[in-house]
Amino acid sequence: MLVLGVCVAVLAQHGERTGHTHPATSVVITDFLIQSTVVSRYALTTVKSVVHNPASDSGEAIFDMELPQSAFISNFSITVGGKVYPAEVKEKEKAQKVYDAARARGQTAAHVATRGRETEKFRVAVTLEAGGRLSFELTYEQLLSRRLGRYELALGVRPQQVVDNLTVEVVIAEPAGIDLVEVLPLRTSRLLTNRLRGTQDVPDATSLERTATCARIRFTPSAEQQAQYSSQGIQGDFVVQYDVPMVDLIGDVQTYNGYFVHYFAPRKLPIVSKDVVFVIDVSTSMIGQKLKQTKEAMNTILSDLHTDDYFNIITFSDVIEVWKVNQSIPATRHNVQRAKQYVKKMEASGWTDINGALLTAAELFRKGGSLEPSVRRGGEGRNKVPLVIFLTDGEPTSGVTSPSAIINNTRAAMGGSLSLFCLGFGDDVDFPLLQRLSLDNRGVARRIYEEADASLQLKGFYDEVASPLLFDIQLQYLDNRVEEVTQTLFPAFFNGSELVVAGRLRDPGQQALRVRLQASGSTQALELENSIPLNGSQATLPCPGPAIGAQAFVQRLWAYHTIQELLQAQLKVDDAAGRRLLREKALALSLKYNFVTPLTSMVVVKPSVDEEAAAPTPSQPPLPSATPASARRPTALPRDPLPTLPTAKAATTLTAHGMPAPQATPGPSPADPAPPASTDLLSLRSHLQLQEVESLISTTMLRSSDFTLGDVAYDIPESYLFSVDGDPHFVIKIPHSNETICFTVDGHAEDTLRLIEDPLSGITVDGHLVGAPVNPEHVDRPRNFFDWISVRVAGSEVGGYMVNISQEGVTLAGEARLDIPWEPRSVTNRPGLKLAVSRGAGASVMLGGKTHFLILLHRYAHPSPLQLNHLGFYVAKSDGLSQEIRGLLGQFQRADIRLQRPSHAGKGEEPEEAELWRGSQKVTVSLVTKTVKDSLLPAHEAPCWLVRHEDIERLMDGAYVDYVVPQNQGA
Repeated sequence: MLVLGVCVAVLAQHGERTGHTHPATSVVITDFLIQSTVVSRYALTTVKSVVHNPASDSGEAIFDMELPQSAFISNFSITVGGKVYPAEVKEKEKAQKVYDAARARGQTAAHVATRGRETEKFRVAVTLEAGGRLSFELTYEQLLSRRLGRYELALGVRPQQVVDNLTVEVVIAEPAGIDLVEVLPLRTSRLLTNRLRGTQDVPDATSLERTATCARIRFTPSAEQQAQYSSQGIQGDFVVQYDVPMVDLIGDVQTYNGYFVHYFAPRKLPIVSKDVVFVIDVSTSMIGQKLKQTKEAMNTILSDLHTDDYFNIITFSDVIEVWKVNQSIPATRHNVQRAKQYVKKMEASGWTDINGALLTAAELFRKGGSLEPSVRRGGEGRNKVPLVIFLTDGEPTSGVTSPSAIINNTRAAMGGSLSLFCLGFGDDVDFPLLQRLSLDNRGVARRIYEEADASLQLKGFYDEVASPLLFDIQLQYLDNRVEEVTQTLFPAFFNGSELVVAGRLRDPGQQALRVRLQASGSTQALELENSIPLNGSQATLPCPGPAIGAQAFVQRLWAYHTIQELLQAQLKVDDAAGRRLLREKALALSLKYNFVTPLTSMVVVKPSVDEEAAAPTPSQPPLPSATPASARRPTALPRDPLPTLPTAKAATTLTAHGMPAPQATPGPSPADPAPPASTDLLSLRSHLQLQEVESLISTTMLRSSDFTLGDVAYDIPESYLFSVDGDPHFVIKIPHSNETICFTVDGHAEDTLRLIEDPLSGITVDGHLVGAPVNPEHVDRPRNFFDWISVRVAGSEVGGYMVNISQEGVTLAGEARLDIPWEPRSVTNRPGLKLAVSRGAGASVMLGGKTHFLILLHRYAHPSPLQLNHLGFYVAKSDGLSQEIRGLLGQFQRADIRLQRPSHAGKGEEPEEAELWRGSQKVTVSLVTKTVKDSLLPAHEAPCWLVRHEDIERLMDGAYVDYVVPQNQGA
């Protein structure tokens, strides 16, 4: 379990009237909503609380939520006065500076994160004015672990009062199927006593709908039903448990958008016997309840040993005592009874010699001969897995007390052959030491909380490791088809658990993945190879209408799993440089995916009055990122639609008058047809006249920044963010700068290039290259231009759109196919889409009011031998594109690009040079003058920083070939 380092500050504006602060009960929670979508074990949970202050004075609105320790927060926002204040995830130190600076300005702050048993407590308090309303919204993500044959989702429902509208909705989507699903009684205590003793009725007001692959659970208790639990309403966890079938011994592999996840949980294998040594702390600090509970647990655990197991017991304080001095003994009924008598007589006294106890345990196995191979042979040739279960409640106080020395000594003594499971009892234990010991020696560490159910906690942990099915497991992915893979070597697989591997596919379009399993079982080695078919990037969810972004769970699961492993690996590394490298990788992923981890914090800052007046009102908090920003190869356009883009916000109609109409330039008809539409739909023709306003992309000078098509207004910037046109020549505006970079990519005729791919918004742009005559002065440089461009928008309600632009005209495929000629000028409206077409300018594609693409049509009345009619692609507005955008052009949308000029810049006669940084990659660029079209103005001479031809691939995420769409996957 990892402890989340959450630091959220909610800051009220300076000078705001606070008055008398009422107790939290004076503020009414009108709505408390929890929605959790589980897709293949990965849970995305959103909690929303809406509060109202009916009093005549200000009151304190509190958002109090308990989260699983394994969860990562990915979004938090506060909405007040119709304005949304989203939290930002920053590096912990930077977030603290923001927090401290705000407090220094006299703003009110509230600290959020404290630690609880098995959970993290997320708490925010905000002063709410009389009669005011606000809402809190929190999103967190977690990978559900399989324990004792079940996955468990526990959702905290503790609003601290009876709520008029309280709803919990859980959707479980498992493509492999669902074996069982159960709703447990509300868990009102963290103690295990009400988890293990039978079952009761499900909570009232609970409904469960289930199919073979989908389960939908709703819990909607009325105010009266909530009051039956307590005067403060429901104070507990809503718990759902389920399991899935696993038909293939080698497991289940699922993919999405170039990433894969492999679930390995074989069933019906014979249990491998174990040789287990229990090492129990009996120092003075164990006197009383701790020792009593340990004895109770050991009494039950000893009864549950399998008859073909071997076992032994070591007790330690500053004196170490071995029950059976030479080696472990069989778990016969007689031996188990004798062991129980020994445990019953244990007494606590003395100091704590952790080092000596662990070395003694290793020596026992050495005497038994089980440190050479990772198992020993028992009777009848059966394998036995060696385990050490180590329990302590304190720190080393006797013998070797240096943690680093204990770690080194234990590692050397156990030789990588023993699995060490450390149990830390109570709050005074040196748990980081136990974590490191377990990680270094094929095990895990677990906390045992000093409460009434401690004996059940101990027994529960033992049950998880009591029945090994395989050991020394290696999962191999053959043919060099994967990269950036998480852990593939596992010391053991225990009955009822699951091993998870995630990674990236080198070729997202591949149809199968060959997997090899090598492991040892109860009597022999196991080697199995299988080709597992992949569901591909076009997989659909087995449940209708789950949460937006849930389909992209594989990418986020990979990031989640990788961060967890990097943080664990950091604990194992001794040198500072290695720890720093692992930390930097984990931090980069945390920031990229907006995860609150031990390395990051989340800060919410409410702007001052002046800042509020100047800032636009956000329409909604940002959604969590769905995929990493780069990809090795473009993927096939998804057939299954993603959520529909939001319709553009209606505004007062603005009409631009007095603008000269663009003059169409006659030219020859192109020979190349437009690419086929994605669906074979009936063709119909429709022309909508645009009379009051000219096209947004007129080649004449348009200076207004607000233009209107129909009844929807869009705010169009006066310059383009980035573009590709000509041969193909790229022009990129450096973010937060007036500087521009330019470079040319040597394409190949008939290649289709993936210019933009954004899996979260469902927007994909492809461009097809056609060859042009070679320039005699540069015969070694190919010349290629775009002859058609395709814009794909995936949507869930209307089936999505495909806009194909060629020199012949424009086609729009969606509910029906629409063929639009270049003349007359026209505007076509669809939900979330506005398409304007004009021969003199080209096509304007506006998506949801937040994204605006311009496709310019270049035609020559009297072309020279080197001139070729072609298209250019420009991005004028990109607010609707997510952080996960990639592609040959799209990768620069969110890239970290910086230009560093030398101090003597511009003083010499040679072209000025500078250093261009993208992340940690550096290239040298030269300041040149080029003919560019970087605004609504006609093309003109302008300075730009030229990237040398040999440096282009260093600036990009990959090589040219990585952006070429396979012919059978193009638009």
